[in-house]
Amino acid sequence: FTTMATPNSDNNKALVHIARDKIALRSAFHTQIIRSCTQAITSRENFVLAISGGSLPSLLSGLNESFAAVSVNPQYKKWHIILVDERLVAEDHPDSNMGSIKNNFLSSGAASSIPPDQILTIDYSKLRDDGVDKAAASAIASCYGTALKNILDSFSSHRIDLCLLGFGEDGHTASIFPDHPLLAMNDKDTLVAYIQDSPKPPPFRTTLTLPTLNSSREILFVGTGAGKQKVIDTVFIRPTTTKIVYGAEDVAILDLEMVDPPQLPCAMVRLDGSRVKWLIDANAAGNIIGKCKGQE
Repeated sequence: FTTMATPNSDNNKALVHIARDKIALRSAFHTQIIRSCTQAITSRENFVLAISGGSLPSLLSGLNESFAAVSVNPQYKKWHIILVDERLVAEDHPDSNMGSIKNNFLSSGAASSIPPDQILTIDYSKLRDDGVDKAAASAIASCYGTALKNILDSFSSHRIDLCLLGFGEDGHTASIFPDHPLLAMNDKDTLVAYIQDSPKPPPFRTTLTLPTLNSSREILFVGTGAGKQKVIDTVFIRPTTTKIVYGAEDVAILDLEMVDPPQLPCAMVRLDGSRVKWLIDANAAGNIIGKCKGQE
């Protein structure tokens, strides 16, 4: 798995890692987390990891074993876990992103040693039994933003170390959806916003804003399945390489230019001075592979 591009890289380019299958994808996903963790703790004695919901938390399963396999001590007591977005439901609700992250990772093995006060959840006390209204959603987002700022200022020089993002078949990421007013939010002081009109239930959610995402040190998008092909085709320009070459870990790496102006929310996530990484399986990358002359 390659390191981030050099600081003079254009932010309209991305490193796209194509895994031959889901086993290779999970391995590459864990490798990125291990490398980012090691670098952050070496540099700043802390690791701030932001995790989105959907199917992504399931990929965290087995991460403890992956650290052990390469003889790296994760030093979990130095970790800080941040929610990229959250559905405004109780933690034990099936739709809760934090519930999914805990079930797949935080509640098992060595990861359970991450101090609870270093796992930033929403303020569940502000949820009402009869649902959520705008006032409650606004208060939850505001509280989360304040707590996040304190973590970033205190432990990570104002930036998330690694942000793990998924992307939907409509091109949304976090809880930022196509044609939503949040796409126009450029206030860097507003770290967290809320929405009340998610096109996917539940409607009330909190989400990191685009400026917050784009200020991260590293960003990794992850997606699998043929249903993601259309998004990949919309985000990236035709590859210039002539062949897909899978490496020893069954992962091929393409340096791809992104379409400008971006057409989808996920394509608006760009790093200043370095490249966003995308990790997808061969099914999601089917059309990219098809545009190349071959693979090996």
